[in-house]
Amino acid sequence: MTFPNRIRIIRKSNTLSQKRFAELFGVDQTAVSNWEMGKNNIDLALADRIADYFKLPVEFVYGKPYAISRPFSEWSQDEKARYTAASEEEKKMLEFTLGHGVFEGSGATVHTNTPPSEHAIKIALFGGEDEVTDDMWQEVKNFVAFIKQKKDQ
Repeated sequence: MTFPNRIRIIRKSNTLSQKRFAELFGVDQTAVSNWEMGKNNIDLALADRIADYFKLPVEFVYGKPYAISRPFSEWSQDEKARYTAASEEEKKMLEFTLGHGVFEGSGATVHTNTPPSEHAIKIALFGGEDEVTDDMWQEVKNFVAFIKQKKDQ
């Protein structure tokens, strides 16, 4: 998977238009289009901002090859269901994040620790987010904050 494919995958898996993606990072939509077509490359500082924003390693943004350290057979039923229901772009991101993508090279290995999205948490807790009211979700977040505070004491 090359750099242009990674930008497209990151953008589409987060349901962002090229225009919105460009706005987020202070560039023209043409720049995003050119990256995705492989006409231009991205500078390291901007790749780093994109990586930070989406909680991804910069190596992923740059298109560096990776290996999966957690095979599909070890994924939970919820993870497998989420993968099955995902778009092609989302599947690529899920393979990387849930499969614990690992980069090799330069004597270092980088493991991803991308936190699950609110959508993924709602699916895990409630079987989907359609049944979750804002009050229910706030109650879950309040309970987590309470447990964290209790642990810190």
